[in-house]
Amino acid sequence: MKGRPRKPTAIIALKGGLEHDKKHYKNRANEPGRIGPVSEDPPDYMTLEQKIAYRKVMKDCHPNVLCNADNLLVEALAVLYAEFVRAPLKFSAPMYGRLFHCLAVLGMTPADRSRVTQTNPDAEKNPFAEFVA
Repeated sequence: MKGRPRKPTAIIALKGGLEHDKKHYKNRANEPGRIGPVSEDPPDYMTLEQKIAYRKVMKDCHPNVLCNADNLLVEALAVLYAEFVRAPLKFSAPMYGRLFHCLAVLGMTPADRSRVTQTNPDAEKNPFAEFVA
């Protein structure tokens, strides 16, 4: 991947970019949205240590950030973390890189935490939102 990472469409919409430059973002019209929550229970195929790591990851993630499209990423992070806990001295540099990448993508590092946006499922729709630019 070259250049800067692509900014999520939801962030652009919140900042008003979609309204400002409709032609530029027309290719994002059919972008998939959130499709449900991530699974709270670890998969059956995981070992006991991996299941413990999965539950820790789920506990430590920010609420209302993940959706079920993130299941594989959470599973990968749990497997890596379980391996780190099991044998930290055998954990190689590339494995550390993968671990930190998973943490960063999920917004679980100090720098990436500032980029996390949460959905509020309990929020009531503001009836005046259409009048505000």
